[in-house]
Parts: sequence; C-alpha cells; structure tokens
Amino acid sequence: MRHGLPAGGVPLADRQGNCLHQCFIMGFRAMFLPFRLSVLLILLLFSAAGAQVHDPVQLALMDLLENRSLPSNGETDLRVGEYTVDQWLVELYAQRDMRPLWIDENGPGARASSIASTIIASFDEGLDPDAYHAETISRLWNSDDSSELALLDVLLTDGLSSYAADMAQGRTEPCLLDPQLFASARQTGDNNPLARVLEAYHADDLDQYLDSLKPSHSAYGLLRDALSEYRKIAAQGGWPAIPDGPSIRRGMQDPRLPKIRLRLTITGDYGGTDLHSPLYDAELADAVKLFQKRHNLEIDGIIGRNTLAAMNVPVEKRISQILINMERWRWQPHRLDDRRVYVNIAGFYLHAMNKEKVELAMPVIVGEVYHKTPVFSDRIRYIEFNPYWNIPDSIARNEILPELIKNPAYLEENNIRIFEGWSENAPELDGSIFNWRDIGRHINRYRFRQDPGPDNSLGRMKFVFPNRYSVFLHDTPRRDLFKHDDRAFSHGCIRVSEPLDFAGYLLAQDDDSWDTERINKILDEKKRTVVVLKNPMPIHILYRTAIVDPETGIISFFKDVYGRDELLLQALYPGGSAKICQYPPLAPR
Repeated sequence: MRHGLPAGGVPLADRQGNCLHQCFIMGFRAMFLPFRLSVLLILLLFSAAGAQVHDPVQLALMDLLENRSLPSNGETDLRVGEYTVDQWLVELYAQRDMRPLWIDENGPGARASSIASTIIASFDEGLDPDAYHAETISRLWNSDDSSELALLDVLLTDGLSSYAADMAQGRTEPCLLDPQLFASARQTGDNNPLARVLEAYHADDLDQYLDSLKPSHSAYGLLRDALSEYRKIAAQGGWPAIPDGPSIRRGMQDPRLPKIRLRLTITGDYGGTDLHSPLYDAELADAVKLFQKRHNLEIDGIIGRNTLAAMNVPVEKRISQILINMERWRWQPHRLDDRRVYVNIAGFYLHAMNKEKVELAMPVIVGEVYHKTPVFSDRIRYIEFNPYWNIPDSIARNEILPELIKNPAYLEENNIRIFEGWSENAPELDGSIFNWRDIGRHINRYRFRQDPGPDNSLGRMKFVFPNRYSVFLHDTPRRDLFKHDDRAFSHGCIRVSEPLDFAGYLLAQDDDSWDTERINKILDEKKRTVVVLKNPMPIHILYRTAIVDPETGIISFFKDVYGRDELLLQALYPGGSAKICQYPPLAPR
C-alpha cells in the first residue's frame, strides 16, 4: 500500500501532471477491478466445492477469506475481520485451494519465523512494524487455534508484501509530496505484490532474500547505524540544553562550558576527560569546530548563536532527520555505478565518488527557495567551454527588462545580444531601437544571449546532462557567494566552486592526456567549444538533510532549506515518529 500526503494535502487532481505513472497504474487497477473480483469469486467457489479439505487451518483460511468484506466504490482493499488487505492476496490463496503459505501442521515454521522477525526488525530500518501487522503477529505467534493461525498466515503474507514494496521503493510517493521530487530517481522494476510473495516463497534462502530487499549502498547502512546510536542517546535522556548567552571564544571562561563539554561528549565530538572546566581551551575548540563542520556552520570555533542553536536541537529531531533520509535512500535506485557524482542540495556540496571513496569534493550553489533545484538522476554527457548563456524567458522578463527600462545601455554593458527568435539562424537585432517600456510581456518573443567572457553568468564552462528541467552545472563569476554557509542563490542550476578541477576529473575518466594546461588552452581561445564525454558520468541530484561520511563514519546534519522534512515526516509517520513501537524478539514456540 503506497502512501502520499497526509490528510489535508494537495488534491490528487492537482498532482496528476507530475505523477503520470501513478495515474496509469490507478487507471489500470480500476479498469480490471470488476474482472479481478469475478475471477476471485469463481476461484473461491471452485475451491470450496471441488476439493476435500481436512486441514483445520486450511478450512479456517477458507472461512476467513470467503467472509471478507468486498471493497466499496473507490476503494481497492478488502476487509478480513478487522484487518485491511489487498485483493491480490485473496486471489493468491484461492489459487492454492486455501492452503496456508507459511503455517504447517506444527504451526509457524522457520520460514514464517524469518518473515515475522524481519517485520519486527523493520524498526531498525526506520519503518513502523505495525504497518506490517507486527503487534498481531506477535500476539498470535504461539496460538494453537486454527482460526488464529489462518489469520497469522494471511498477515504474514500481507506484511511481507508491504515490507518488500516499502524497502524496494520507499513507503511514500515522492512526487505526491513535492512536485520537485521526480519519480524518475526511484527504484524501477516489477512492483507486482503477487510476484514478490511468490519470489519469497520459492527462495532457497529466505533470510538472504529478505536481506536483499534493503538498499545495498553504504549511505543507507551508515544511516541505519546512526539511527541505532541516536536512539540509544535518546533512551539515556538525550543531551543537556545550553542556556543562551554571549558568544564564547577560545581562552574565555563561561559557566556554560561544562554543559557544552558534556553535550559534545554525548555525540562524540569531544573526547577529553575534563568535563567540568569552565575554561574554553584548545581541545574543546577542536571539538566545537568538528561540531560546526558536521552542521554546515562557519568553522570558526566561536560558540555563537547559530552554534548554540544547533547544539540545542533535541535528539528526537535528529532521529527524525535520520528516519527521513533513510526513506529518501529507499527512493533511490538500489544499484549505483561505481563512479558517480552526488550533488546534495541541502548540504550545498558536490562529491565525486569511486565506490565508497570520495575522489573530489567541492562547495556548490543551488536554487533559491523560489527557484528550487529539482531532485533527479541523469548522466553528464558533455562539457561546454566558453559557453553562451541563452537567457531564460523568466529571467529576461523579470530581471533583464527592469534593468533595460532603467538603463538602455544594459545589453551592451553586459555583453548581451538580442535575436529575433529562438531558432539558430534567427537574425540579430539592434537593442538600441527598442522602447523597452512598450515591450512589456512581449519580450519573450526575443532571445537574449550573453556571449563568452569574464562576466558571463555561466562562467567559463558548463557541464550538461540534457533534461526536461533545463538544469545543469556551471562555473560562475560570483565567487564571493561561496563564502556563505547557506548557498541557495541560483535560479535552479548548480554553480560549482572548482570548475577547472571538476572538468579535469570528468575528462580524465575518458583520456588521461587531459590536464589543466590543455583545458586552459581551450579557455584562452575564448571560443565556444564542446567536448563530448566518451563515458558519460552518472549524476544524482539529491536532497539529504542527514548523511554519514563513508570514510570517517561521522554523521552530518543540514538545514532543511526547502522545508521538505516535515511534510515527509508526516507522510511516513502520521501519528509521529516517536510513537513507533519496538517489539521484542518472538518467543519460541
């Protein structure tokens, strides 16, 4: 069962343009619903009339599923007693003449135990075990009543299917949460629940199969480990709140410093043994700098307002961030290329990876809140040196036009030319002949192009992965913006701080003859030059507010710059993540 917005969210009709794949699936299910129900009824009647049944659990299954409640208009689920299950599940049991899948004459066996244990352990994966019937499964586990064992078998099947789907693709639909979260980044493959259950049923090693459902990339596993550690911190009472006050600099004394030492000890930033000193010494300053680095703060060692605010975020909030970002990794394809580029929008950083090794890292600038950078995956296919900047309509209308009205010489001063249209052979026009006040909204008839040069808004190069969002990576003449901690300044494209290094890295994957000297020679020609990559580089534009460094194992938390975390948290855990129940291991029968 998939999950999208909580109650009160955006109506489905407003979201269909961004979720065409869902509309297709929903239409498909609606079209075949009458046919499916007819088939189920025929199968059930055949099963009841044409087979001698002696197994009491099989008889109980027949009674349980034949007395189910059919879905009402607009619904797709069935009611089995007080539980909701999918229609395919009834069809599966009908095809088996109502024989149980996981329960035998001795009760639940080893395979049932594997499924039940996996469902209970879904708590460790940041999921809610009760979404997979954990409470009822635990309660029925040692029952000898045939009706209860029949229900147990059904709930194991339904829970397994839902767990497998949530692990493979995430529990939520990203495009229903935010139109800038594109489903193309999700895991693809067969989403047939019947096929999933049969695959598990026929698996030679069920434990291995269940383990294979989890995302295989280390980023997910590292967050799972961090979740365990932060839950332990929460169980021990969390960390102390630090009172407000003036900034603390190295060498100063302050009565808050013992609490700060304890706070940083709990999260592993401070490894000193003196927890009571009120002196801000060098050892504590190093711990503060590590904390600042982990929270994308200015690394100055000064315990100021922003650093104190980050220290005072409660452990429960950090746990929620970890849970949210584990879900985001479940959206991601589970198999990734060894060499790949990550851009983390929330972290304002780019990492070039080779397996789990970071080969290149640099700060980036991303889209401002009103021009969000979208989340998707693609491949960098070419580099354009000394690029033209074909100015988008919205920028021409909202930014260029007001400047032209104030200063008719703006185009010439900024090396911008104007063309009669958007075709390649559109004639160039003389900008001085226009009365810009009269042009108004008709400005979109014309194409504005900024030629290569030191003031070109794209800088000296851009990195292109053709996509429907017109997003790419590029250089920038605004080097001053990289000094900021929060770097959401662009119109949606991504500005890289070290374009020469990035170009060299990409080109070296094709041909080791590429070096800085060769690239600079092209740049010095000041002529637009396109170099196509022989081996297009996979790029994943992500939104992660919690990540773990694969080399150091240190977790970092980032500001939710686009305000996406709370919406996802509500969709994942409508009752609140703190209410997720952890169940003890199954008692032996």
